[in-house]
Amino acid sequence: MRLGLLWIVDDDPGCAAPSHARIVESAVSAEALGFDAMWIGDRRSRSSSSPPTAAAIPLAAAAARTRRIRLGASVALFSDHDPLRVAEDFATLDGISSGRVELVAGGGLLCDADAEGPDDRERLRENLELLQRLWRETEVRWSGRFRAGLDGVRVEPRPVQQPHPPVWLGSGVSARAELAADLGLPLMLPSLLAPAAELRATVDRYRERFARAGHDGEPQVGACSLVELRRVEPLASERGRASSAMCGSPAEIADRIGAAADALGLDLFLSAFDPSDQQQPTLEIFAAEALPALRQARLGDPGSLAARGALR
Repeated sequence: MRLGLLWIVDDDPGCAAPSHARIVESAVSAEALGFDAMWIGDRRSRSSSSPPTAAAIPLAAAAARTRRIRLGASVALFSDHDPLRVAEDFATLDGISSGRVELVAGGGLLCDADAEGPDDRERLRENLELLQRLWRETEVRWSGRFRAGLDGVRVEPRPVQQPHPPVWLGSGVSARAELAADLGLPLMLPSLLAPAAELRATVDRYRERFARAGHDGEPQVGACSLVELRRVEPLASERGRASSAMCGSPAEIADRIGAAADALGLDLFLSAFDPSDQQQPTLEIFAAEALPALRQARLGDPGSLAARGALR
């Protein structure tokens, strides 16, 4: 199982969103601390959805200062974006990073798929199908319902990863999981604060449908969660209070992530921390105490990514 860091960009006026410079520095730190990936997660609303380059630009800067870590970006409300622009931006980023880029279409912590209407779902499917064709084929002729047609379009530069960079489809709802399986895409689950038993049904349906579709390769499942490290027992006033984060000591967090990874067969887990001035010490503690425990626990798991020989 790969272990990554997730930066969440939010359009909430009260959110202390990190600057692009801090995103780059976090990628450098994450690589030095032993994380396998650093992703930017966007959960903006439709009224303020940002262009794909909002993530591609800082990740390009991060790619220039790192060598190993994989770099991911979420395009929230992917159905609203032009697949040709996304294909060009992320093929360029794939080249700059020497083939280390990944893309998430919506989802996870980032987007409410339950609020989608039929047209949103159909537009999402159409955009994902076109995106894959633009990366796979050297000359694309296209006619669809939601976008103007294309006649002999070639994306330049070509992506380094073949047939194309990984495209994850985010969400834990059945319709999204079925679409990911139909298109042969990996699935990114929402926060693990949801009970694993609820997510397991969706994951099982995804894997079964993926197998029936006859795709090359294996289905992959990832998940993400806000993480809040605590060195001491919470105050009495805090006990029982609902939290949007996975809280506990590094050992407790590692146990919870490991249990979810076993229950769901996770290939990737992304931890998100509060984007404050204290994040660097928090990352260092998590990397020193939680990451080794997680890696040791997963070494003997025959279903893990490492045991299948897929972890680079």
